[in-house]
Amino acid sequence: MQLFLRLGKEQNIDQIITKVFVPTTKVNVVLYPIPTFIKDPTCKCGKPAEYLLEDMSPICHFCLDTILTVTSKLEEKPDTTIPINRATIQRLRFEWSPDKERWYAIKGASITPLHWDTFSERLKTSILEKHLLLVEGEYDKDLRTMRILV
Repeated sequence: MQLFLRLGKEQNIDQIITKVFVPTTKVNVVLYPIPTFIKDPTCKCGKPAEYLLEDMSPICHFCLDTILTVTSKLEEKPDTTIPINRATIQRLRFEWSPDKERWYAIKGASITPLHWDTFSERLKTSILEKHLLLVEGEYDKDLRTMRILV
């Protein structure tokens, strides 16, 4: 049967904007630790080197950051204030309804999705878009558990 699911009113999960580096070009950077027999390795910029590149040239942390920053751009992405994963879901309280009229409380620990990853992603999307989550599932009145199929 189709069920509507939403977070309980007391749950404080909001939307935030995060900044994410997204690669603009594919870059393959291979780093090696600097062996102890190389004394005072210096980067091309003059600072002490912390790594060796694939061509065995020394590079410092600042120059490495510059290389990686130039090949990516900073984008804003909506996210939730807490991660939506299995452990978080089991600690939350939800409300469910078969018809959007009568709502019943259920603990997250009493919800068992068939596919946790899919359910977590759909729940996160419903929180970000501020809409109800429509799921295919069954509620067992005797055990007070919900099994989500899709």
